[in-house]
Amino acid sequence: MNLLGHLAAAVPLPSLQAGSVLGDSLKNRDLPGLPEEIVNGVRFHRACDVFTDSHPAVTAARLTLGPGLRRVSGILIDVYFDHLLARNWDLFFPQPLEYELNAFYLRLDAVGPILPPRAAELAGWLTEKRLLQTFTSLGMVEATLRSVNRRLAGGTFHLEQALPRLLENDHDISENFSKFVPTLLEFSIRWRAGPR
Repeated sequence: MNLLGHLAAAVPLPSLQAGSVLGDSLKNRDLPGLPEEIVNGVRFHRACDVFTDSHPAVTAARLTLGPGLRRVSGILIDVYFDHLLARNWDLFFPQPLEYELNAFYLRLDAVGPILPPRAAELAGWLTEKRLLQTFTSLGMVEATLRSVNRRLAGGTFHLEQALPRLLENDHDISENFSKFVPTLLEFSIRWRAGPR
């Protein structure tokens, strides 16, 4: 899951949204002293990653990209699922995406001053640029893949060049996405109710 996916997973758990979305930028050493809802949000983020990575529909979506992209298929599907989520938000949630994002940005602004530098930088960037709503655009998908690529092995993967493959397989990826999201939301509710 990518940023919008982590926000969606936490829609039923709004107090966990900041930690869930910022989870990759918060390491264990950053957690002491942070509010409990952020720490729990990071734990939720990690639990969602495990759930997602082992989900049969996510595995099937990754396989649609073929063996040549096997090493990076997880990244590609994570980013493309954010695009599909932005495109199909209203199928899964009663409130429009814009409404959920505005509420999320307010929560993020409130916790920004207490975050460690790396997470604070991401939080500021997300709220200032309001980029999560732009995932409906394929241009944003390409820009995200290019950005992720720069952080991986010196940019040798050229992830953005896989966008045509994602588009060629949009139907199959979308079918797997539609199977995955309801189970992710059910997982969120079970996680909230269960022991951690």
